[in-house]
Amino acid sequence: MYGIKHIVRGEFKPNTQVLVRIAELFLENNSIKKTHLHFASRTDWSSFERYLNWLQDKNYIECYDENKHMYRLTNRGREVINAVLMLRDDIKKLQLLISV
Repeated sequence: MYGIKHIVRGEFKPNTQVLVRIAELFLENNSIKKTHLHFASRTDWSSFERYLNWLQDKNYIECYDENKHMYRLTNRGREVINAVLMLRDDIKKLQLLISV
């Protein structure tokens, strides 16, 4: 579902819905295991690996415990997550207004 179509000219193009699901998980937890991030993403493993690499390459998350595969937000990641969640909330409000 979120596979190869998100790679255009070699550049990974993340799906906003997947990022929102990951953001919501970080909203509730300071640190998260890799497997929990995978489940939250609702993508297959290879797609999830691309999301994880993209988030790390952008310096949004960091792996702070290699043995336990634990991840946490960076300061930059917190800013981006807050922006993503504000966008999600704004979209929900617009959908509510449109459906009335």
